[in-house]
Amino acid sequence: MRRAVAALARRRTHGPASFSTPPPPPPPPPPPSLLSTLLGGTLLDAPAIASLATHGYLVLDGALEAPAELVSVVRAARPFMRPCASIFVDQASGARGRLEKAGVLEAEPGAGDGALDAAVPALAALRSESAALASLVAALASGAGPAAARGCLPSLGGGGAVKAQAARGVPAGGGDGATLRGGFPLHADADEGLDGRRLTLTLYGAGLGGGGGGELLLYPSLDPSACPVTIPPAPGRAVLFSACRLPHAVAPSVADRACVSVWLGVRARGLPPPPPPTPVGAVLRRLAAAGAGPAEVRRTVLAEPDARRALGRLRFGGLWEASMARAHAPSPALDAALARGRAERAVLAAAFEGAGWRGWGEAGVGEGGDDPPAAWF
Repeated sequence: MRRAVAALARRRTHGPASFSTPPPPPPPPPPPSLLSTLLGGTLLDAPAIASLATHGYLVLDGALEAPAELVSVVRAARPFMRPCASIFVDQASGARGRLEKAGVLEAEPGAGDGALDAAVPALAALRSESAALASLVAALASGAGPAAARGCLPSLGGGGAVKAQAARGVPAGGGDGATLRGGFPLHADADEGLDGRRLTLTLYGAGLGGGGGGELLLYPSLDPSACPVTIPPAPGRAVLFSACRLPHAVAPSVADRACVSVWLGVRARGLPPPPPPTPVGAVLRRLAAAGAGPAEVRRTVLAEPDARRALGRLRFGGLWEASMARAHAPSPALDAALARGRAERAVLAAAFEGAGWRGWGEAGVGEGGDDPPAAWF
């Protein structure tokens, strides 16, 4: 007993045990910037923005230093993705309809409970970086050379929505095994009467597998024989185009494809909505009452965005239906959407014909050299 007490006393002479606090872990590295090349390089300049304003689109290769980083971002967002859908708004009631696209998944930072933002910080960072890009585009547009470009984009109010997308076509059936369903039908990204998006930026990463497909199909002309402008999804490529006024589609992908889309120019909350567009029929009746000839009517239709959009819906009605059938699986909802589209086109056709302009259905009408440039923004 005495030996045990003595041993305990000897231990106490050493004092209390010392516990050192481990150093804090280093902060996580910043997420990769997917816009660093566009923001800090020489790809975007005043001539490039002038071309965007003139043609409605701009293709920039080498916009990503490491296209594989974008693929990693899309892969990390995959658990948070849901099926991408075409949204339809009934012109009379304002009711929205939804048709899921075959083989297309998407995730949007800031639209959920924050789990995606925490898991994929590069996507969350992209939302703030897009505001800087909007400011850059606006500044470049204010100094662009051609008069058509000046003042066309300075109204961009900042960054907007961001979506990461993964797509791969699915077999459409029919026995051949080669026909794919998927991609995006012919559409415009935004409606000026519903939201403030004005400019779409799409960034392409390296393909997640071999094969092709996934081309962006642009329709800047009202002449079907001159369309589409086909842009393959090359790794590191960026495409900017008008969100409201440039119809486009996306072909089904043979293999997995990864891309990120950013929309610039989202209107700040609290600002009044833009005035409603003038109905096409009213424009044409006004011209007819003024005794306008065919050349003046053509120039007016092409210069007024709403009238040009209506003419495009008529010219490309058959192509729109085919693209809808390619992008969506057969269903009663698809049949209803196609029937609604036909009914809306019949109303537009009656408006043109009722005003005495019979040439709307002719592909060559409205493609003369004296036509005004389209107002893409």
